[in-house]
Amino acid sequence: MEKEFVTYEIALALKELGFDEPCCALFRHERLFPILGFEIINSIKQSVIAAPLWQQAFNWIFKQLDFYYPFIRLEIYSDASGGWYAPPDDDSNEYWNTPFSSLEEAINQVLDLILKSK
Repeated sequence: MEKEFVTYEIALALKELGFDEPCCALFRHERLFPILGFEIINSIKQSVIAAPLWQQAFNWIFKQLDFYYPFIRLEIYSDASGGWYAPPDDDSNEYWNTPFSSLEEAINQVLDLILKSK
């Protein structure tokens, strides 16, 4: 079941960026603990970190990116590889493509993008 949740490092980065959605698991001392139901964790308890599902993380990230990159597109293939596609910052017609080989790598890439945009 642990593979359904983001890694500790990603959960920590999401918390630092303001993620505070209800989750059904948390990290305490880098260990994953499931909880009953969904709870908002990050703004209530400082000693633990919310552990979102991969899909929750992607949904939250897309909400954050929409402000900076309203036309970003994500492609994920059956082997969890894929790429981010987005229009350029200038007026050219060239889109950028950032390939990745895993969901973890995809989220790390987009977290870096969010940090650069702020």
